[in-house]
Amino acid sequence: MPKYYSKRNKPLTKDISFDFWRGLCAYVQEIPNKDWLNEHFGSCDDYGNWHVVKEWVNNKMLQEIGQELFPLSQLRRPNEEVIFDLIEFFFNHVSKPDDVGKFDAARAKYDYTIGINRLFDNFNLAFELKKGVIKDLHSKTIDRIVLSDSFEIPDSETQAMLNLAVDKFYSRNPEDKKIALEKLVDVYQRISSWENKDKKKSIDKILEKTSGGDARIKKPWGAI
Repeated sequence: MPKYYSKRNKPLTKDISFDFWRGLCAYVQEIPNKDWLNEHFGSCDDYGNWHVVKEWVNNKMLQEIGQELFPLSQLRRPNEEVIFDLIEFFFNHVSKPDDVGKFDAARAKYDYTIGINRLFDNFNLAFELKKGVIKDLHSKTIDRIVLSDSFEIPDSETQAMLNLAVDKFYSRNPEDKKIALEKLVDVYQRISSWENKDKKKSIDKILEKTSGGDARIKKPWGAI
């Protein structure tokens, strides 16, 4: 999805605009047209023609979200929480039909995630859909490194502490963010001497690896 002049070089925001809502509605309207909802909500007639049963979608929405929200085009713009619930709802239920009459949920979820994240990026929203869950983006550089599937520590206990810190960091609960900071400090203390017995040299090596070449991350706080 191209990023046009009106959106380029704009800062990230967490304000869900009406334009984003309309873009999301347009994207979600394409999903039943591509038969991605047929496995869970589709009905096939005697001639092999599929259609999505609106009542089935809304029945599942009532169970999982608590509201009937399908089709989105008939809604007035809901609040942010409902919009995000909808995005995660469709992630859980999309599935692509293949050439032999079966469905491939993993492929649909992958393509759906790309589509949603392109919308977030196009409208400069500081959010990302990752593994079916919407996360707050705080720093694109740090998020890309820390949330990468390849970012692993050869110590299961330290890795578990880091994973917990990341999960808590993205919570909107202030207490969880405090726990995240505490866990990050604990992780830092554990890994700060891994690369060299001299802690300063060790930290320099760690920063070089984790910064991904971004000099801004390696700067002392006072120099930023």
